[in-house]
Amino acid sequence: MGRIVELLQLGKRVTVASVAEDLQVSARTVARDLEYLTHVLGAPISYDRVLRSFVLVEERLPLVLDMYVRNHLRQEAKRAMDYASKLPSESEEFVGGLAYVHDVIGRVLSGIS
Repeated sequence: MGRIVELLQLGKRVTVASVAEDLQVSARTVARDLEYLTHVLGAPISYDRVLRSFVLVEERLPLVLDMYVRNHLRQEAKRAMDYASKLPSESEEFVGGLAYVHDVIGRVLSGIS
């Protein structure tokens, strides 16, 4: 769900198929997540037939969803730091991992707008 919310807030194209492929999950899983976001959490998400994708109806998501995204990004940052800490410091992967950690932490600290 966090990835769906993140994509919506970034204004990216959100389709069941694209998210399922991105996350390597079934389309049904993504559809269930979208149902949960809209019907349980009350996220202002609707399907735009012209764009053929899900969009935010309102400019910002409710605070509970914003907090959900922040928690998701914190988990991603921790995973990235754990991964980077296991790499040899002189490797290109290490540098790339640290760049990724820096990016994720920046997104967490600034929030998603």
